[in-house]
Amino acid sequence: MKRALIAAIGAVIATSVTSAEDLGPIKTYELSDSEISIVEQGVRDTLKDPDSARFDNIQATVSEKGGMTICGFVNAKNGFGGYTGKSPFMGMILKLPTSSKFISLSLGASDEAEFVTRRVCEKNGIKLP
Repeated sequence: MKRALIAAIGAVIATSVTSAEDLGPIKTYELSDSEISIVEQGVRDTLKDPDSARFDNIQATVSEKGGMTICGFVNAKNGFGGYTGKSPFMGMILKLPTSSKFISLSLGASDEAEFVTRRVCEKNGIKLP
């Protein structure tokens, strides 16, 4: 299972650092309700107050080579109990033999992280507002 996780993370990172031409055609991918639930739970797992999470604009693309990118926004409470504002996130769904899990590769909690997250999403065909 660790090898599958490492391979999946490596594939997403490799996809995000190659040039857009190397990805082949990128198509919009319609996430199912269960996939959206997996994404939301995966992002919640990274938050201080997971129950406060509010999600918006979750989008996905898939490249000709099979790499899937999922991006969206989350707004959640910080350690002081206040909402932080919409932060972009990016990751992928890792499909295992018995379950699936969202691997969050970036959460734009700082200006620098937001810039990188938006850039990787855009490079993979997802333009966040």
